[in-house]
This record gives sequence, structure tokens and C-alpha cells, in this order.
Amino acid sequence: MGVNKLSPNEIARQFGKRVRTLRRAAGLTQAQLAEAIGKHKTTITHIEAGNQQTLLPDVYLIADALGVSVTDLVKDDQSAVEDLQVKLRLEQLEASTARLQADIARNQEEQARLVSGSRTTQTQRANSFNSANSAFIRAFDAAQAQLRGQAPPTQNTHGNTPPPHNPT
Repeated sequence: MGVNKLSPNEIARQFGKRVRTLRRAAGLTQAQLAEAIGKHKTTITHIEAGNQQTLLPDVYLIADALGVSVTDLVKDDQSAVEDLQVKLRLEQLEASTARLQADIARNQEEQARLVSGSRTTQTQRANSFNSANSAFIRAFDAAQAQLRGQAPPTQNTHGNTPPPHNPT
């Protein structure tokens, strides 16, 4: 049989290299991976350095923490790394999309508030303009009446009796 027999040390070294590659692809630190599997960070350091042989239950825990199958963890295949990178990028895009959607909603609320405030301001301006316009019209009518020699109106726009008109 042409089976390539590796020494336990070589298996540990290759496995450690694979754990490091997949951990990085998953965007985890050694401390985060250690916490996820209930081990100390130095354990992950030793595994990745190939200085520690990993027990089968820990292999399952590591695979689960990295989001890969045990098969993907132990075989030397680039597709698992690429899958992890795609998964991580997709999660980042989903998070960015959620943030953008929240920003859009906030901007739409702000825009609606400003438009509503703008309408209020426009209404206030129109009312003020209409009042000023009415006062101007009353003053103009009073001035015309005085020029024609008619009796001046009894009150001006401020509710005061206007001064007598002296044509010269």
C-alpha cells in the first residue's frame, strides 16, 4: 500500500497549521478560540505550533468553534478556508447592510421631521405675511380715503386711532 505514514509530531504540526489557518480565516484570535472551547490561550498556542497533540473531543470543539466540519478541519484543503472567508465577508456585509438600513430609517425620520417643521414654518410665514398684507391693505385703504377727503377709518392696524389728516 502506498499510504504515507506521518509521525505523531508531523500530524500535530500539520493539524496546528490548519487550526491557525482556519482560525484566522474565521477572524478569531487565539484567546477567542480558547474561550470558545473552554481552554486556555496557551493551549491554542501549543496546538498551532504543533507542540501538542489534540484529543478527539477537542478536535470536535475546535471545528464547531471555527464553524467547519471535522473533515474540513483535518484535511488540507483550501476550499474550507475560502468558505470561511466568504462566510465572514457575508456576515460583515450583512452587518453593514443592517447599519445602512438603520441609517436610512433615521435619515427618513429626520427628513420627515424637517419637512413637517418646514411646513409649520411655511404656514407661520404665510400667516405672518397675510397679517402684514392685511395691515398694509387697511393702511392703503385709509390713505386713499384720506386723499379723497373721506372720513379716515376709526382704527389703524394696531388698534389705535390714527392722527387727523392735514392735507397741505
